[in-house]
Amino acid sequence: MQIYVGKNGQQLGPYTLLQINEMLEAGEVNGDTLGWMPGESGWKPLRELPPVLSLIQSIEKGKLDAELARSDRPTLPPPSSIPPQRLPSHAISRFGARMIDLMIFQIILSSVWILPDPPQSMPNPDDYENFRDFFAALWKVSQDTSNTEQLEYAWKVLYFQLGSVFAWQLIEPIFLALTSTTFGKWIFRLRVSGPDGGRPGFFRCLYRSVLLFLFGMGAGFEPLRWIANFFAFFRIQNSGVAFWDEQAHTRVDQDPVGPGRSLLVLLVLIALMAADYFLPR
Repeated sequence: MQIYVGKNGQQLGPYTLLQINEMLEAGEVNGDTLGWMPGESGWKPLRELPPVLSLIQSIEKGKLDAELARSDRPTLPPPSSIPPQRLPSHAISRFGARMIDLMIFQIILSSVWILPDPPQSMPNPDDYENFRDFFAALWKVSQDTSNTEQLEYAWKVLYFQLGSVFAWQLIEPIFLALTSTTFGKWIFRLRVSGPDGGRPGFFRCLYRSVLLFLFGMGAGFEPLRWIANFFAFFRIQNSGVAFWDEQAHTRVDQDPVGPGRSLLVLLVLIALMAADYFLPR
């Protein structure tokens, strides 16, 4: 196909359709430029030549799409106003935050809930370095049903441990609904949010805590708690989402933890372990 172009009183060409397309894109000719091709009765604007008209429409559509794309492109804020990046929470941070929260709550609760003096045959907490070893010894003693007084005391202590864990599951939703965090989570710069990115409601947090208590802590029973912790840890580590957050439609994000915050975490843990060891139980 040969097409002639008339510009400035001169006849130019012939050109192929591909050459006409290149000239249109380069702006050398436009739809109003006169043209002629075999079969036409006379010179006409290029837009009236059917083969050229489709080229013009295609080029104009491409320009329009590019203009729309530029107008829809979001304007980036200046660097100073860009909010800090929130990262998916790390499993170690989440478990560390929960450990700190439970330690603080149990220390406070133990100062209010005073246990009776143990029988002479019962393990003495002063003989153990931490609560875990003490409770393990109590569990062993609780299996001996021959001593009623000893058995009754053992169950009271075990009820205290389970009760403190369960009670925290009821108190934590209040903190999350009001502030999106707890002290332990604040230490690790963790924040719990709802589906809309804001603070989750109390009942959503309560539902989350119940699921966490059952599936993340094995309802507080050994060895279910360790099994539940194991699977929960690796699920969070691999997918970044815990089962209870997935079901409750909550999200746990974490701001970057710098050296200063890491030092604060270490100091808090040392202080809590010291309180656990030295405070009367």
